[in-house]
Amino acid sequence: MADGVYLISELAELAGLAENTARRYARLFDGHFSGRQSGRVTRYPAEDAELLACIASWYKEGLSTPEVEEKLRSRGGTGRPVGDVDRRLDEVLAELAAQAGEMEDLRAELRRERALRERETTSLRGEIERLRSSKQELRRRLGTLANAVGPSDAFLCLPLVFQSEEEEFLGVSVRGKKHFTLTDFVDLVHRNGRSDRTLALGWEGGRAGWTLHITEYPGRPILEKHHHVRVSRRQTPKGNTVALIEELKVNGRLMPVIFLYELFKQISREGW
Repeated sequence: MADGVYLISELAELAGLAENTARRYARLFDGHFSGRQSGRVTRYPAEDAELLACIASWYKEGLSTPEVEEKLRSRGGTGRPVGDVDRRLDEVLAELAAQAGEMEDLRAELRRERALRERETTSLRGEIERLRSSKQELRRRLGTLANAVGPSDAFLCLPLVFQSEEEEFLGVSVRGKKHFTLTDFVDLVHRNGRSDRTLALGWEGGRAGWTLHITEYPGRPILEKHHHVRVSRRQTPKGNTVALIEELKVNGRLMPVIFLYELFKQISREGW
């Protein structure tokens, strides 16, 4: 205490209140207190202790803050419209609470939407993988079916030729007769085989080209031999479509062009 003025802690003691309570009342109803600030310290006259005690008693009676403000104003103080400020503060707090609730609802909706999208994405990925597997299986089955069926009749009926070292297309034909075709070659192979038990033929390939696999003595490892004829559809410089022998292997050995010369000469001499 100094010259009849008190610090807020001293004023609270005079009013029989806790210092924090006194500070809250002084701040809430500052227009009704006569405190004077000196530097960073505010000092209050002794009569403000009675004012604190009155405010405390009114709150004990159950009065609201606007009602306490009205009591103070009726005592002749000027004060500030605490009730209006409090009402506005309550409105602002309520609005903030509503906005916070809306934000939380929005977050929850976004989480649900994200979870739904993730499930849909997972499902789509699974469906894509299933379709990819089905596509691969279909291709495998089509390849197996194509190999079992072999080349088309149109492909089998193309003139069978080979290419010389000078890149000429050479085949076999007899005046007044058709060209020697892939069908004729297959028939010739069949005729040279004594039975199905000594010779087996199989096709592998597609639209552009095929490989004829010839197995001698199938299922008999000691005698078994494997020959391969790879043939492709080609266009000659004269515009003719032919079946070109790209490669001929006899028991794994690649045959040179001279072998094809001799083979086609023999076919031409003996006919087919």
